[in-house]
Amino acid sequence: MKLPIKIIFSAALVAVVLASTVPAAAAAHYLIADQFNNRVIEVDHRGNVVWHFGLGPADFSPASIIGVNDAQRVGEFTLMVGTGTPAVSPKLPTAPIPAAAPTTA
Repeated sequence: MKLPIKIIFSAALVAVVLASTVPAAAAAHYLIADQFNNRVIEVDHRGNVVWHFGLGPADFSPASIIGVNDAQRVGEFTLMVGTGTPAVSPKLPTAPIPAAAPTTA
């Protein structure tokens, strides 16, 4: 499985930081909620990507969590939560268009 370099680097960096604070024997896998890339990544304590869900920042299909901000293991399942994209801003008010002048034939 190939992932973009920036994802592997950030996942490896987080795993290295976590592994440095947790003994290697206790370190298992870590879930990373990658909000700006609409994906959840699971890495081992060495930074190797074990599993991922999501197709990247340009994907808004059911195959990605939009704006994911949390991921947790719940038994054998992975719970992923996303806030979605912000609502479209309302249109700005415009001046009313005057009605056309009546025509006489």
